[in-house]
Amino acid sequence: MKHGFESVQSYWNVENMEQLRLLAAAGFMEESKERNKKFGDMAPIITIAAEAGSPLAQNVCDEAMKQIMVGVEILGSFFQSDHVSVTGIGSVVNSPYMKLKFNESLRFGKNKQYVYKAPELSAASGAVIKALQHVSVPVDARMIEFMRRHPHTAW
Repeated sequence: MKHGFESVQSYWNVENMEQLRLLAAAGFMEESKERNKKFGDMAPIITIAAEAGSPLAQNVCDEAMKQIMVGVEILGSFFQSDHVSVTGIGSVVNSPYMKLKFNESLRFGKNKQYVYKAPELSAASGAVIKALQHVSVPVDARMIEFMRRHPHTAW
């Protein structure tokens, strides 16, 4: 696997820093949704580089974690308890570097005591539960346990 700038070059299909600079100066892509998706899809390259020790990638991840914590603290303010369990779902927040930073950030959260809790179900399983509830199918503990043990439950 390529690391650092080689990975970014390959991802953006450029041969050198000057081509990347020109692409950036042009806004990378005209359509904002497409551009946002492209940057989002680049996240694993950045988190791998951060874990490998790239100061630039670590800075990008640290800034992203600050934004994640803003969301955690906004949502946390709606809970009455001073202790709030938080989980992270998705490949970025569960990458080794980001998971470490997430746990550190939760320990120093503002206004509440946050603690990381591993998810009990995958995001896909949660979506299935919401869909069942939407069509008035009762979801009980037995059904949740069935989903938890299903061989196609993906993380």
